[in-house]
Amino acid sequence: MDSFPGFNSGTLYTPVPNPCFGPLLEQIQDMAELKVVLRGLWLLHRQRTRPKRVS
Repeated sequence: MDSFPGFNSGTLYTPVPNPCFGPLLEQIQDMAELKVVLRGLWLLHRQRTRPKRVS
């Protein structure tokens, strides 16, 4: 496997709420579930409307 070269200087970041690293992370059972949670956080962060929601 090739080594990860790092991120470019113009990379955008998505904040992750602290509870995701505690109780939520402990409850995630498989990779698919983790991907759904991360994608949901990304979608919520990108929304400019209030209230934020994903459907």
